[in-house]
Amino acid sequence: MTIQNIIDTYNYSVVTGCKLSKRASNELYEAILSHLNMNADQTVDPSKKNMSPRFVNVESEVPQDFMTFTGYRPHTKNLYGNYCELELLRILYLLRPDNIGFAGLYETTRQRIKGACFGAFCSKGECFEISIMALRFISTVFSEEKQWIDMYVHHIGKTIFDEEKKISKRSELMFCQVLSELRREQDGVILDDILAYIDIDHLHNLSRVSHAINSCILYSSLRRSVMAS
Repeated sequence: MTIQNIIDTYNYSVVTGCKLSKRASNELYEAILSHLNMNADQTVDPSKKNMSPRFVNVESEVPQDFMTFTGYRPHTKNLYGNYCELELLRILYLLRPDNIGFAGLYETTRQRIKGACFGAFCSKGECFEISIMALRFISTVFSEEKQWIDMYVHHIGKTIFDEEKKISKRSELMFCQVLSELRREQDGVILDDILAYIDIDHLHNLSRVSHAINSCILYSSLRRSVMAS
C-alpha cells in the first residue's frame, strides 16, 4: 500500500464517517510501519533548518499523480515529504494512541517542527500548506499545546480570510477540515480567536463545501487505489 493510499483511506473514513473495521485498521497500521524508518536519528539540531522528514521514506521527487487528501498537488519535495511524514505519524497515533514505543518519533517530530520556519507559521511558498499539516499533527498528538495551536489557527486563518496571500481553494479546504477536527473541551470554547474576526457565514459555507468535496475526492482516490491493487 502506497503512502497516498494509506492517507486517503484513513481520511476517507474520517470525512465520510465510515468507521474502519478492525482488519482495515490493522492493515493500515502494518502499511504505515512498512514506510517508517525506526532507526532514524532522533536528535534535533536547533542550529539547522530541520525542514526534511526524518522517519518516513519518500520518493526523491514528487510522484506525478500525488495529491493531498483535498486534491492539492505539491509542487515542492518539501511539502510532499512533510505532508507524508506528518500525516502518517498522525494516523499512526490515532490507530495506536497507547503505544509508547512511538513516543520518541512523535517528540522528535515536535522538536523538528519547532525548529523549522513553519514551526512559528510561515506563509512563504508551500510552507503555508506545511503549516496547516503541522497544525493538524500538533493538535492531534500534542493537544495540550494550546498556545501553539492557537497561534497556527490565528495566522493561517488571517492569511486565508484577510486575503494576504493567494491561497489554493484546496488548501483552504484542508484548513477547514482541520478546524472541524479541533476540540476545545477544556475551556468550552471552539476557536474563539479566529471566530472573532472571520466571516462566520463564509466559514460555515466553506466547511460544508469542504465536507462534500473531500468526500468526492477521497472516494475517487480510494476507488483508484482499490482498482490498482
